[in-house]
Amino acid sequence: MTNKSKVKLWISLVFTATIAVVSLNYVIDPLWVFSHSNSLNNKQPVFNERQQKTNKFYFGLANKTTQQYDALMIGSSRGAMFDQNDFTDMKLFNYSANNMAPWEYAGWIEVAKQIKGSDFKNIVIALDFFSAQGGLDEKAIDPEKQPQSYLIRAQKSLYPYRSLLSLDTAKNAFNGLMKSIRSPGVEYYDRQNVKYASQVPAEQRDEYIQWNLADHQKDFGENYQYKTDWPDLLENLKAQNPTSNFIILTTPVSKVWFDEFINPTHLNDYKRWLKDTVQVFKKVHHFMDVNSVTENLDNFFDAHHVYKNITQIMAKKVSGDNGVSNKSLPDDFGVILTPENIEAYLTRF
Repeated sequence: MTNKSKVKLWISLVFTATIAVVSLNYVIDPLWVFSHSNSLNNKQPVFNERQQKTNKFYFGLANKTTQQYDALMIGSSRGAMFDQNDFTDMKLFNYSANNMAPWEYAGWIEVAKQIKGSDFKNIVIALDFFSAQGGLDEKAIDPEKQPQSYLIRAQKSLYPYRSLLSLDTAKNAFNGLMKSIRSPGVEYYDRQNVKYASQVPAEQRDEYIQWNLADHQKDFGENYQYKTDWPDLLENLKAQNPTSNFIILTTPVSKVWFDEFINPTHLNDYKRWLKDTVQVFKKVHHFMDVNSVTENLDNFFDAHHVYKNITQIMAKKVSGDNGVSNKSLPDDFGVILTPENIEAYLTRF
């Protein structure tokens, strides 16, 4: 083979590989920079929710979907399990993501407001007790992982088209393709920012529970310290969003988890957390206690994440659709806590 032929072959291979990468990245679109949906990209891997959701919200400006949202939801992975379409009389965007900490909430709300160009009528916050812990050095977080940095990346010139040439994007695109062709795994997203959890066998769920308990023992067991400035953090959220109505809910965890990490080890901190939160917001939809839902492990796919049938009814209840929730929820699941009834409620423990 002549040198000229070798060059032609090399160029041909590079061209073919480039076309393959670009085609795969576009069809699957794992970074959510385009709006198309098809049978191959409707089960998306969970790999960088913060960037994916920022892209979804930002690039939705082009097709006018972002402007329609009048409500925002913020929370950790337990908040991410809520279907944003389940909230009655709200056009809500769920910005929750794995391991999103409360000190991040203000930044993510500001990013969402910056993209939308206005305030939100309602802000739904999904809180959990074990995220209200102190000792986290917020200043040590990588600047590249600060909320504003994700929007900056989305706004870079030709970002959607440059992502088509990325091998990292292609890796995630291939994983998404495999989810559609083979199995979606336990957790995945559709193209509408809705997260799903596949039903797992009881044996597998019990394995996840044991793994959760062992993995979180250090963080939420021996090393947990309540965040003493928790009320200040919440007050700042209100001060930065004076025109928004806050809807606060606590996320349920299995009784196994509750008994391991809260009762009795951190019961006093748990009570303080509830009192502080109620004092700031005056109304809290509370689901994170022991009740007939949290006692039934069939409602969970691990120790602290419930299935969609539970979040769906919770969403209806907190957004005012009491007719639906009253028919579907056990009486002991979900209580509205206020300054008037918090002390009486805490005598249960």
